[in-house]
Amino acid sequence: MNLRTLLTNPPKPVDPWLRRGFLLFCLLLLGWHLQWLARHGWPAGHEVISIILVALLLNHLAFRFSWPRKVMIGLRLAACSWLVFGMACTLRLLLRRV
Repeated sequence: MNLRTLLTNPPKPVDPWLRRGFLLFCLLLLGWHLQWLARHGWPAGHEVISIILVALLLNHLAFRFSWPRKVMIGLRLAACSWLVFGMACTLRLLLRRV
């Protein structure tokens, strides 16, 4: 699999109810987490949870919905970049605790 096919392949067919339901689940989970952070401040280590939730949302939007070609490429690049960013933050957090 090369980069071009990763960025331009259409999403695999999935039941629309499942697709929209998981999108709603991702949005509710992210909203709940942001509300929790607003009430409790920003405890150390919770930035990773926020990064993972945004990565989950971006990946779902990028790889499960049909978009115009340029939007799909942009979303997929953002999703892959966010995953790399998330892995780097997680690694930094793990190395800091050692």
